[in-house]
Amino acid sequence: MQACVMPVALYGAEAWWPGQTRLTAQGRVNSRMKHHINKLTVTANYALRAVLPVWKTTPTTCLYRDVGIAPVLLQLDAARQRQATRAKVLDSEHPVAIRAQSQLRRTNRGATRPPTRLQEAYRALPNCPRPSLCPPKYATTERTALQGKEATAAEFRQWLNELPETHIVVYTDGSQLGPDTTGYGYMAYQGPNKLLSGQARLPAAEVFDAEAEGARHGLQAVLELPQAESASIHICLDNTSVIKCLAGTPAASSQEAFLEFQVLRRQHGRVDVRWVPGHQGKGRQ
Repeated sequence: MQACVMPVALYGAEAWWPGQTRLTAQGRVNSRMKHHINKLTVTANYALRAVLPVWKTTPTTCLYRDVGIAPVLLQLDAARQRQATRAKVLDSEHPVAIRAQSQLRRTNRGATRPPTRLQEAYRALPNCPRPSLCPPKYATTERTALQGKEATAAEFRQWLNELPETHIVVYTDGSQLGPDTTGYGYMAYQGPNKLLSGQARLPAAEVFDAEAEGARHGLQAVLELPQAESASIHICLDNTSVIKCLAGTPAASSQEAFLEFQVLRRQHGRVDVRWVPGHQGKGRQ
């Protein structure tokens, strides 16, 4: 049902589905697409009854509930919203982004033409930071736990014990706090002395984004300290994907955090990003 029936039934919905209403020169009117919804609903209902062992008189609402998929109307609106979201996060020079954010055209009489389906869906969503195309940048990172976390953790503790006490070590981490909330935290040490710590929540974000924000805010907080002017700074985290974006090509997700981190790193000149094994005991003893 999810892999074959609905993708075929809703193919191209982003192009032809304007929503239940559409904007015209006279105002917002009914889109008159009910007959399309009815045809798709009948097809979906037949497929649901073929999937589930139910009686002919079983209510259709029970079918959608038992299968665990949304009705056709909601799936059409979701496809339209996905298209608008894609246009929001594309590069500003992408043809779809140019069409979506272009000004409304005018007729020969000077009247404003109604927005296209893409423009109307695009304007219904709030603005967000648009990622930019960055040239590839490859950087070598610390090796991960290919030889086992325990052995790598022992090497990290040895490196930490041999580190001069003038260096500043910042530990950052991100985690899932709930179904729709993530959080990050950071803690900075100079030798055995704890300098600072901080934490925050991020609504509607992934752990990857929390890791990136934790590294950015941790570095920002440390650079404001007077001890950081002449000290080497080591950012330690346990996510290799985030490390590659911090030291190399930023990902589209949380690109603003990665770019700002790289700017701060270049300005200071002595900032190192290092992989640390997570949940393997304490650091400096």
